[in-house]
Amino acid sequence: MVGPADRTALIKFGLMCGVGASLRALKERHELTKSVMSGETPEALLTSIAQARNAEPSLGITGVHFFTFGSLARSTRFVDEHML
Repeated sequence: MVGPADRTALIKFGLMCGVGASLRALKERHELTKSVMSGETPEALLTSIAQARNAEPSLGITGVHFFTFGSLARSTRFVDEHML
């Protein structure tokens, strides 16, 4: 799961990971940016994961992995505030 990160950090890490072509496509097609940015919020995803874990223990969900994008402290605060 993506931890909290500002747009600049996401772009920087994206370029390091080789997603430059995708970033250029988003830059050229603004309507795609809106659809990408209006996706599910981390809070909603965490809630769904917790509900699935509670409803179906056989799934074996024991935790969530966060990509911190260089901001471990910010991600830790996010988890402390939102984990169920």
